[in-house]
Amino acid sequence: MIELERLRSFLIRSLRLEDHSPEEQNEILSKLKDLVEAQIDNAVVGMLQESDMEEAEKLKRAGDDQAFYDFLHRKIPNLPFVLETVSMKTLRDFGIEFEQE
Repeated sequence: MIELERLRSFLIRSLRLEDHSPEEQNEILSKLKDLVEAQIDNAVVGMLQESDMEEAEKLKRAGDDQAFYDFLHRKIPNLPFVLETVSMKTLRDFGIEFEQE
């Protein structure tokens, strides 16, 4: 797992944000995070059975992230792969490439 500060530095370099103020960097990275999360949500929702949607919505509204993640993990066996794949694709769309470990 990549440390958050290392990831932040990598993204700032990759997006060529070094000359921007920390506030501008934070705003851009926050928007990128929101976009990645939206892409993940879309992918995950597309993989759930219609009968599971009500439970997923209920857990999400409750705000218990761990219970929501556990539910998704039970319903989508390859969830970690899906999360990684969607995240990497979204970042690649911005020209950000990660080295394979």
